[in-house]
Amino acid sequence: MYIRVLNRKIHYKRMGKGSPVLFVHGWGENMYQLHALALLASKKYCAYLIDLPGFGKSDNPAEHWGVEGYAVMMKELIEKLKMTRTQYIGHAFGSDIGLYLSSHYSDCIDHLVVCASSFRRQNRISKPVQMMKQIPREQALMRLFYKPLRSLYYSLFHKDSDLLKYPHLEKNFRKIIAQDLTRDIRNVKNKTLMRQQSSPSREIAIAFEIGTGVNARARRAIQ
Repeated sequence: MYIRVLNRKIHYKRMGKGSPVLFVHGWGENMYQLHALALLASKKYCAYLIDLPGFGKSDNPAEHWGVEGYAVMMKELIEKLKMTRTQYIGHAFGSDIGLYLSSHYSDCIDHLVVCASSFRRQNRISKPVQMMKQIPREQALMRLFYKPLRSLYYSLFHKDSDLLKYPHLEKNFRKIIAQDLTRDIRNVKNKTLMRQQSSPSREIAIAFEIGTGVNARARRAIQ
């Protein structure tokens, strides 16, 4: 299914009946990263999955979107689908969006489960990249070769770089990795369970507990 949000086509899927639970994938993934877990949750809840803009079957985001841009889109999506006060379960970048939502638009969600969030950014730049930034790009010859040289550098030394995998999202990616959310999470207003290990499976398995809040039994389940 599709819905238009902020003049963009967003791909989403709904399964089951009951109170809403929204599953949001990480950067470079799509809704099927969390599909099996959402399917499990749909036995008790109405589970929603989406493709974040730029991934899966959704349209690309605006170039100026960072974490806040994606969060505003998510707020509009929740309201359009009448999911207000949904349980929100996010992985990686999906977690960052959830934390920003809770900090700035807490009425949209009820409880929040975040896994492998990277909200703390140190904005470090490697020495080779610093050297590349010093190359004068004003000259016509350098403008011609700068991007190919940079692509060669990343293909040799950073083969798994998201800049190589998703060049159409470079401006968004650079803005996102430069944004530190440490101050924002101090204002998180919803009951939240945060885990920092990389796999989302064990964290999201406690979705069955969040109908009554992220309680002590749910916390013990993932220790």
